[in-house]
Amino acid sequence: MTSRSPRDRRAPKGDWRSEDPNLDYERLRYADPIPSRELILKRLADAGVPLRAPRLAADLGLTEETQLEALGKRLRAMVRDGQAIEGPNGFAPAGEGERVAGRIRGRASGEVLVLPDDGSAPLALVRADTAVLMHGDRVEVLAVGMNERGRRVARLIRRTGDAPRRVGAVWRGEGRVEPEDPGHWYGIVVAARDRHGAQEGEPVVVEIVKRPHGDSPAHGRVVERLQELRPVDLAARFAILRHDLPQEFPAEVLQAANRFAPDVGAVDAAGREDLRDLPLVTIDGEDARDFDDAVYAAPVRGGGWRLVVAIADVSHYVRTGSPIDREARERATSVYFPDRVIPMLPEHLSNHLCSLMPRVDRLAFVCDMRVSRHGELGRARFYEAVIRSHERLTYDRAWEYLAGPRGAGAAQLAPAVRDSLDALYAVYGALKDARDARGALDFRGGEIKARVGDDGRIEGFYAVVRNDAHRLIEECMIAANVQAAVALRLAKAGSLYRVHGQPEDKRVTELQRVLNALRVGAEFSEKPSPREFRQLIERLGARPDAALLESLVIRSLAQAVYQRTNIGHFGLALDEYAHFTSPIRRYPDLLVHRALKAALQPESAAGHRYTTAELEALGIESSQRERRADDAARDVMGYLKCLYMQTRLGEVFDATVSSAIEFGLFVQIKEMPVDGLVHVSQLAGDFWELELGGMGLVGRRTGRRWQIGDPIRVRVARVDVAQRQIDFEPVSLDQAAGSATGTVRAPRVGRRRRGGR
Repeated sequence: MTSRSPRDRRAPKGDWRSEDPNLDYERLRYADPIPSRELILKRLADAGVPLRAPRLAADLGLTEETQLEALGKRLRAMVRDGQAIEGPNGFAPAGEGERVAGRIRGRASGEVLVLPDDGSAPLALVRADTAVLMHGDRVEVLAVGMNERGRRVARLIRRTGDAPRRVGAVWRGEGRVEPEDPGHWYGIVVAARDRHGAQEGEPVVVEIVKRPHGDSPAHGRVVERLQELRPVDLAARFAILRHDLPQEFPAEVLQAANRFAPDVGAVDAAGREDLRDLPLVTIDGEDARDFDDAVYAAPVRGGGWRLVVAIADVSHYVRTGSPIDREARERATSVYFPDRVIPMLPEHLSNHLCSLMPRVDRLAFVCDMRVSRHGELGRARFYEAVIRSHERLTYDRAWEYLAGPRGAGAAQLAPAVRDSLDALYAVYGALKDARDARGALDFRGGEIKARVGDDGRIEGFYAVVRNDAHRLIEECMIAANVQAAVALRLAKAGSLYRVHGQPEDKRVTELQRVLNALRVGAEFSEKPSPREFRQLIERLGARPDAALLESLVIRSLAQAVYQRTNIGHFGLALDEYAHFTSPIRRYPDLLVHRALKAALQPESAAGHRYTTAELEALGIESSQRERRADDAARDVMGYLKCLYMQTRLGEVFDATVSSAIEFGLFVQIKEMPVDGLVHVSQLAGDFWELELGGMGLVGRRTGRRWQIGDPIRVRVARVDVAQRQIDFEPVSLDQAAGSATGTVRAPRVGRRRRGGR
């Protein structure tokens, strides 16, 4: 018996009345009824493929102009109500799938993904639905199942927003440009008249003037040539284009910011507590340009300390709904690149009026609290104040004093400042003991920075070494953030919390499996506590591969987000936590200031009571834009690493295997934080297969194994800047394998026994 295609199973044309279960109801509503929604959905489902409206009308026997118009209206209403979806090839039933909003992300392979706004796993878009889309479009899709790789599959419902019109690219001649971002799976062509002198291999900015359609490429024009930019400048420019980051402030925003007087006046300071005589100090990095927090501490009678954390009062200047506020909300966060920042606020505010510079009057919103000898936080008081920072200290200078208070650095500080620093260090000790007691996580890995030369070229990379001055400020800020969250709860004020959820069971199980395979004993309870992770990190610290293993632990944790419902902060082992201390560079902090003022200081004009709907939207926006900023910063660092490694092609490095995939090994150089791929084709002498669970690669003939943590000596073979990918080749496979898991025959894939040295 021959099978019939989906189209062969459709009901006969024109005979829709005899099969419509709702015909009588339709006749009551309309003089000239058309098929009901239920019948239309049945026909669409039976078709098995999307149907355009004319084809559906013909199948149903609808020929009159009024019938065709009514069918079109009904189909649009069904799409609006979520019963059907309309894609490039016609209409299909929506089914029971989940509707997902997100952004289109293409790949050089031609695969097109949808990155959901909620941060969940990407979906693979059905190829037929990509014909009218571009990399970066915003869409609403329907999750309709899983593909053979275990990824959710989506069908396009509609495009809800267009991709950025401007694209970073490299001119390749003959009217063709190569997008710098390989996510553009379609071609982009430029007419000769729109070339504007671009030369072969020159970086350019192209504006899309006609979107791609099907197999037809997009059309664009060169609007800027970037050949004169320094490497670090080009990296930032391309990242801004890749991630659609706002760069220039609109004129009305700059005008609004520049209307503020350059200094704090008597009118601004009126009604505020005067803390100008309090020896507050700022402690920040050497390259910091905005100072949004100042601290002071002093012992109190009966034990413990008074801790004052003064935060720049951004809400005084940036009122809800103003042009500056709308732009700040759109940006949500400042974006940090190796040698520059894209600020959330205009410079007149971020680097001047809202920056707590030394020895000038500034407005602050203060968290004034008690800290017990055991690091317990007493109830805090929040109030508006006018302050004057008595000293601008760097972390190194503060640590120079704290490490040896009678050294040369002490003579340069006023006695009151020295007394406060001594008290702050004692507060830090108490807060750290409390942090350790509750089992908060404490990762040792430092921030990675690029060393940039005067010519904008990269000279190398290094990890920032943290000292106790860094940790002192961190603990003071955490204390203020906790107090803000407590105050919000007690006042029953709606706001955003910074939450960090419990790790997913499957991620914990995967981490445990990997660590046990590496002979790192890792046992977790059914619901792991932060203390269990902390104890694991402490045990890893003595190992030479501690940094690699710590990164595996970090990847197993949930992502911190902003939301109105408080679920606590797992990593900090805290029941309540809100961001309060950086309103210059984070919009949620500004929101928390307004919510606290509305609840605790109703006389303040800077307060605002947020509705549930506002908070829901702001939580999603802020979390998304934080991820966008992080992605852009990583993108720049990846670009710079590739540029740097291009200068070291052919050089040999000691490295460590960081992960295994079907087509090779990812390794990290020991000399610097640079990662790359050893393709399986470079692992000569055997046919290599991915070991069960992805722990490593196993040689089918020799039984040799490469697994996470193994040392390997590699040579830089190839660098692909566009893909942000560095390819290595092993220097000596026999030598390297012998230093790893050796020549012990490994079990075949799927068996449990493991070999080793």
